[in-house]
Amino acid sequence: MEVYFALAEQFRTQDEPAYCGMTTLVMVLNTMAIDPGRIWKGPWRWFHEEQLSCCVSLDHVKKEGITIRQFACLAECNGAEAQIRCPDEFSLEHFRDDVRQICGRNGKERTLVVSYSRKLLGQTGDGHFSPIGGYNATADAVLIMDVARFKYPPHWVPLSLIYESMKLNDPSTGNSRGYIILSPKVYSATLLFLLRTRYEDWAVFATFLASLTKITEKCANEFCNDVLCSGCDCPTKVLEQESRIIEAYVNTDNNIKQNWLNSFFEDIPCEVIESLSTFDEPFVHLDYRPRDHEIALEKIIEEVKSLYIYEMVKVAIQNKEQIMKQDRKGNTFV
Repeated sequence: MEVYFALAEQFRTQDEPAYCGMTTLVMVLNTMAIDPGRIWKGPWRWFHEEQLSCCVSLDHVKKEGITIRQFACLAECNGAEAQIRCPDEFSLEHFRDDVRQICGRNGKERTLVVSYSRKLLGQTGDGHFSPIGGYNATADAVLIMDVARFKYPPHWVPLSLIYESMKLNDPSTGNSRGYIILSPKVYSATLLFLLRTRYEDWAVFATFLASLTKITEKCANEFCNDVLCSGCDCPTKVLEQESRIIEAYVNTDNNIKQNWLNSFFEDIPCEVIESLSTFDEPFVHLDYRPRDHEIALEKIIEEVKSLYIYEMVKVAIQNKEQIMKQDRKGNTFV
């Protein structure tokens, strides 16, 4: 029951009928003391449902709720690691072991959320999310901390019944439900830029990532032709590995390096470029700047500035007449 005390401090009631997943996630994120990275109200940094709009729009959630994978996506976007377990991937014994281990520890380390159907429990409604607030080994039952407190208070349910209720399919996906193990995400201090893409722009960015290999191959082909024309010793198999391309690139003259960079930049859509927001010294874009993070970033930037590729990018940016950008209509600007 150790997990109960941490969850009880953050126990809240969902604000919308379809907000069970959102409210459960907010409750867990605040339980694990994850920093939202932004201010809620006044000086307080706190998670609230209205902040969770990165993976699915709030208007959609108010009407349809969220699926287990959307729940995991929202958790990952807001500082948590989310491990999904589906009924076809685990047994009742496996589920019991996870419940026993997590409920016996402080909720700030790990929490377990179940996505299940109320129908099998004899309750009104269907799909629902709830955090598990305790385990009674004698009764083999779990404590459901139901965020729809206007309907049901916290209640004990046989573990086997919850297990069976997770097997029922979610009508919106056609797949079974399951449970999610959440824990705070461990970050490395390597943040040099923010991706500020709006929810509706993710498709554009995803398309760009999918085409990145083709862009690299196109630039490499042009680059290798330049290298061969210059008389540089460039193996014909250089295209087999990108590392070989980079190695050959570093060993060529500045004009060829400049041409390769220009070719690469030309193929990056403006929609993608507009989605990136870089941090300029002294990182004034950050609302919250812990000193240890600033020191780590300063060290990283110094290391980046010492790289040869940094000098090439710097030259490319300074040489504005050679850097071409395309607008949404395909027009070019010098």
